[in-house]
Amino acid sequence: MALVSGVVALIVKKIQGHQRQVAEAWQVAAKQLGMSFTPGSMTRPKLIQGEMYENRVVLDTFKRSSGKSSTIHTRYRVYFPEPLGFGLHVKQQGLMAGVATFFGAQDIEVGDAQFDSQVIVKGNDPGGVAQFLTPSRRLRILRLFEDFPGCEIKDQSIEWSQQGNTKQTALLVGTVRRLSFAATRLRENAESEREEETTEAVEPAVVETEPVVETVVAVPADGFDVSTVCKELFGSKLMGFDARRLFDERYKNHNVRWSGKIRRVTSYEIDMDFKGAPGTKLALDLAEVVGAFGRTAQAVIQLPRDAIEDLRSRTGERVTFEGTLQSCDVMMRNFFIVDSHLV
Repeated sequence: MALVSGVVALIVKKIQGHQRQVAEAWQVAAKQLGMSFTPGSMTRPKLIQGEMYENRVVLDTFKRSSGKSSTIHTRYRVYFPEPLGFGLHVKQQGLMAGVATFFGAQDIEVGDAQFDSQVIVKGNDPGGVAQFLTPSRRLRILRLFEDFPGCEIKDQSIEWSQQGNTKQTALLVGTVRRLSFAATRLRENAESEREEETTEAVEPAVVETEPVVETVVAVPADGFDVSTVCKELFGSKLMGFDARRLFDERYKNHNVRWSGKIRRVTSYEIDMDFKGAPGTKLALDLAEVVGAFGRTAQAVIQLPRDAIEDLRSRTGERVTFEGTLQSCDVMMRNFFIVDSHLV
């Protein structure tokens, strides 16, 4: 009996030691990520949560049952600031039994043989989904699935889980950063067809703009009415590439003076939309778009780094700004504006 008790005590001690190592790794990972850590208990799993690249991140564990046994899985969920708006659900082919039943035998194809053969896509707006899945986004999705087999892209989030109660801090931190970076690249200004070679989320690739061959004559501020621009680019029946071409030909590099309601404000050291020195990124709601894919048009403007101190408490306030139109994400209804200042 004493022998049995001793063996049991050793097993319990080993389990407790492992749990302590896991908790310590998660706590260190949360600190490195700048997020909060909640220790687990008998009734709830441990939890890391916070924000990265403007996405909400939740990291926890769950049990997956199989017959009479169950296994622990580490789960990563990265939520977009707002839903994409297509009822999107994307999974890899061949990684889930009964996938046809799950998707209701629905598979939206985009005419890309490689992508269509590897990915199953569901959405409540096939036309909108097909336009959203530009060549650059399709490439990013395929790369994401290569790095994270079984990953799911949903209308509100990117989710991935792996078997085991991960206790490697570097793995936890690296996975959160890469998934968060992938989420941002999918939702923001992802219309560039250039294939990024950088895969590390900690150092996002800086997208170089093409040199301007012709001299651009800047129009006076307020030269373009925001309602007119939104209607022309987003409210018409133009295909995505036609709308982008129209933006480049008519509006790019011109000055605007617009007003909008502050949605969010963040600071950045390195940013995928605005290259150069660290700064402040301000997102504003501009106007409701009436069209096939109705969505609030937004301006994402570049401000000096110290501007964040004045803007932290002004969410929801309507402000006026001036700046130069740099690019436009047609599907997400976002204008990216550089050299900006509040009026």
